[in-house]
Amino acid sequence: MKNLSVKVKKEALVKVALFYPNRLKIAAANLGYLTIYDILNARADTLCELFAMDEKYVSRSYNSGRDIGEFDIIAVSMSFEMDIFNLVRFFKLNGIPSYARDRNRFHPLIVGGGAYFTLNPETVSDFFDVILLGEGEEAVGELIENFIRGRRKDEIKDILSEIEGFYIPDRYEIEYDGVYIKSFQGTPKRVRKRLVTNIDKYIPSSLSDTPISHFKNTLLVEVSRGCPYSCAFCSTPSLYYPYRYRELNNVVSKVNEHSDYKKVGFIGSAISDYPYLDKLIAQTNVKTITLSSFRINRVDEEIILALKKRGLKTITIASEVGNERMWKKIGKGISRKMVFDAIDTLNRCEIERIKIYFIIGFHFETDDDVYDITKLLNNIADIYSGHITASVNIFIPKPQSILQWAPLADKNLIRRRVAILRKNTDPSVQIDMLSYKTAVLETIFSRGNRGIADYIVKSENDNIFNLINKNEEYFSEFLGELDTEKTLPWDFIEGGIEKKELKRKYLSI
Repeated sequence: MKNLSVKVKKEALVKVALFYPNRLKIAAANLGYLTIYDILNARADTLCELFAMDEKYVSRSYNSGRDIGEFDIIAVSMSFEMDIFNLVRFFKLNGIPSYARDRNRFHPLIVGGGAYFTLNPETVSDFFDVILLGEGEEAVGELIENFIRGRRKDEIKDILSEIEGFYIPDRYEIEYDGVYIKSFQGTPKRVRKRLVTNIDKYIPSSLSDTPISHFKNTLLVEVSRGCPYSCAFCSTPSLYYPYRYRELNNVVSKVNEHSDYKKVGFIGSAISDYPYLDKLIAQTNVKTITLSSFRINRVDEEIILALKKRGLKTITIASEVGNERMWKKIGKGISRKMVFDAIDTLNRCEIERIKIYFIIGFHFETDDDVYDITKLLNNIADIYSGHITASVNIFIPKPQSILQWAPLADKNLIRRRVAILRKNTDPSVQIDMLSYKTAVLETIFSRGNRGIADYIVKSENDNIFNLINKNEEYFSEFLGELDTEKTLPWDFIEGGIEKKELKRKYLSI
């Protein structure tokens, strides 16, 4: 991030506090957060400053130290379920009522946006006046223009409710039957996600030359958005549907205009599928290039060697599971041969470290499938000369994915499967694990409805797991297998892959 000191704009009609519910060094690597910041500050009528959960920046901006009370809009950018606790804490620390219904005309308009909201905003929707579903590059300007035009919050919300992508939670009355929607009254009946059709018009990048970022002295650039594949556990294909990539010349120009950077990181869910990747590496004038990950069947020797010359030492790949049956089940589209072809290539290229992603806890998984993960890792360890890290996640059913109806695996089952991994995997392989408690919370917060909000607020004074245990019957519904015939909390969202197609694929599994 560059030149974050913001000059006083005497002509600014709107002041926006852009809040990320985590530490600023994490926010500084979030391209959506930084893109909205840049777009807003490019407007003569708007002043935007950054807030985060650091003690110094939770009530006063990073940029100028302005108090949160001076801002007209608080825009919350959120990508991850576990940041919900920080969101509620932010409200409390600033004396802002958590629930939109408890705020008055003197409180700022509170707007939510980002990946978390677009998948399913309902767990936290009662906290917000306005929620933007989808991509914000164009919609954020419409928010500002209509804020200026409106006199009262209700007027502003009325105007925004008629614009694609804007969801106004208090315009809906919802009755639930446990997890499911029993009655949904409001207009429009479905809210269509906002989509940027020409992504070359906006090329998100971070200019992180300050010590606040995890990626110090690194230029991060988004090369593509969405994913052309259809892995059953993943919501990305639907979240950013359709898959789009930027033209080579535009990405190269973006990088080369910041020639003072020695390192660039190219970002994209399917970055190794970028059709101009070889040319992009050749034409960018930086010393070091990193990629977020490689698809196993896209590990190409020429590209790996070109990246190695640019400082690449670690490659991240995703096997997810350990045998042909499971690869077919989850729609991964790879094979054992592809895995070992990739490992052979990385060996020949003398890549020092590989990180391999795995998932355990699918409802169609057996103990034998987990043993096959250990066998796969051990076979890789036998032939790979570098360091191996296995990053093992517990399957979490995500909204808008094929497996959105699937259950979270039982705690004892996960404990047994983790024991299989740790006991049977070669000790030279480093195993990193997600905790089961985190998986429980992520599942509840990702598949939740408005009834969950009360428990989040109460958790400020009571441990969230005490609350879950006291209300075990209620929460067990959110953790179990969902009924494909009933209406889910997020079914009002339109855009992405149709529910009937997700359902067809789920039932075929």
